[in-house]
Amino acid sequence: MASVSELLYNTLDDLVEDDLKRFRRLLKDDKKIRAGKLENAGVTDIVDLMLECYGDDEAVKITLNILRKINQNQLAEDLQENSEGKNNTDHQCCVTFNFVVMVISRKF
Repeated sequence: MASVSELLYNTLDDLVEDDLKRFRRLLKDDKKIRAGKLENAGVTDIVDLMLECYGDDEAVKITLNILRKINQNQLAEDLQENSEGKNNTDHQCCVTFNFVVMVISRKF
């Protein structure tokens, strides 16, 4: 079974250059990843930044949302099917912990 990062790499690798540009632009609109980091980012950099910023589950959700916005519905469907069941309690705790740390660090 492929990891979330592998699923995201493979999914974004299937985008043609124009769709990848649109993906980057829509990801920039979220403003959690600095525009300069996404400007010329390739698939590997985009996935790494998303996983670092959002964690596995949220990165998949954002990717699904953007894929649907750019009418890549088949890729979205495939990603959703392949990513289901990847959640486990340890991962959920890690994501929650990272979120709490992020919120606390923004307040101080």
